[in-house]
Parts: sequence; C-alpha cells; structure tokens
Amino acid sequence: MSILENFFDYFLSKSKQIREKSYKNYHQTVRRIVLDEVNPKDNVMLSVQQAAIFELRFYKQYFNVSLRIMDKLSDSWKKTELIKYYRKEFEETKAYILDKQNKWNQVKALILDFLKYSIGAFLVYFIILVIKKITPIIVSSFLKF
Repeated sequence: MSILENFFDYFLSKSKQIREKSYKNYHQTVRRIVLDEVNPKDNVMLSVQQAAIFELRFYKQYFNVSLRIMDKLSDSWKKTELIKYYRKEFEETKAYILDKQNKWNQVKALILDFLKYSIGAFLVYFIILVIKKITPIIVSSFLKF
C-alpha cells in the first residue's frame, strides 16, 4: 500500500509542477505578444510577437482565453496597421485552435455517449439482477400466508 501511495504522491506533485511550468510559459508567451504593441522595436519585436502567436497553439488548457486575447489584440492592432504583420499567423493559429476544440468536443461527446449508454445498460442489468434476487423472496413470503 505504501508503494502505491508514494507513486500517487509523486504523480500528483509531478503533475502540479508541469501545470505550474506550463502556466508560467503561457503567461510569458502572452506578455511577448502584448509587449510594446504600439511601437515595436524594429522587426525583432514583430518577429518575436509572431512566434509567440504561433506558440499559443501548444497551450490547450488556455485555448478559450487565447482566442479572446487574439480577438482583442486584433481589434486594437487594426487601428495601428500592425495586423498586416500578424494576419496570417492569427488566422492559422485561430483555425488550429478551433479545429482542435471541435475535435476534442467530438471526442468528449463520443465518450459521454458511451458512458451514458454503458451506465444506463449497467443500471438496467443491476435492476434486473436485484429483481431476480428479490422476486423469489417476495413470492415465498406471500405463499407462507
């Protein structure tokens, strides 16, 4: 039992470390996008921001907020003409995220349907078993009277 507990403790702590690292990386990525958006320094900042937009694809747990950030920045960048530098990356990243979300939603729907019908089938089977076990007891108790 102790080995199993140690394994789960290790797994949970490692999982927490990975989430924290991902959280930090994601927020650093977002900072690189919004950093000095009005006056980017030469083309270096533009390239860094374009790469950061691309990197948003790899933070699945932040897809929804990434889309909102991109929409907000897209609107503000349209006013400054910066959107022409980022349009292709924005469109590709947005399409990628939406595609992944749609696929994930389809998989979730399949899993939930499977579980729904599996649990339903299990409950029906369980009820039938209970009825089969209880019926002879009920019948025999009525026959005694």
